[in-house]
Amino acid sequence: SYIKSEAVLKIMEYLDMPFPQLSLFIKLIP
Repeated sequence: SYIKSEAVLKIMEYLDMPFPQLSLFIKLIP
């Protein structure tokens, strides 16, 4: 869970995705 969040945060920084879109992205990840 923590590792997933860490990875997603790096992905968010890399893609510079808006936060609402990121939330949907996180929900898609099992």
